[in-house]
Amino acid sequence: LTKLRAAFDFWVDVQRRWIYLEGILFGSSDIKAQLPTEWSRFKSVDSEFIQLMRRIANRPFAMEALNIDNLQRTLERLGNLMGVIQRALGMYLEKQRSEFSRFYFLGDDDLLEIIGNTQEPGKVLGHVAKMFAGIAGARANNTNLPEDTVTCFDAMTNKNGEVV
Repeated sequence: LTKLRAAFDFWVDVQRRWIYLEGILFGSSDIKAQLPTEWSRFKSVDSEFIQLMRRIANRPFAMEALNIDNLQRTLERLGNLMGVIQRALGMYLEKQRSEFSRFYFLGDDDLLEIIGNTQEPGKVLGHVAKMFAGIAGARANNTNLPEDTVTCFDAMTNKNGEVV
């Protein structure tokens, strides 16, 4: 039972990290472009993790799953690799914060959402109030935009609807 508990602990940790990183690295082409090494490393981890989960699914009983060759070592290695990816991601976020100090007002998930949605200004606007006191949003002016421009903001608004 001790061996089973240890395997489950590693499994839960790996699965939690995998869910977090999968949403970040596979959910945004911007993140993929900014962190190509971590993206390719996670792609490898992802395929190995999915393959392992398929092998486990073929053995629905806990004690049978525990007999999969090197199960605990594989889970431990995958967890360590994802730890390396998370540390690199943390260093990248810290670099972004040092380049624009207002990002220090945001948590990692908010900052990742901004970075991952640079082509969708509407998703970024939700975080403006966290970085700038008194600003609740912006007014878009989408008339006569150059072809490569997604949108243009021509004013800021506060929570009372005042436009500056």
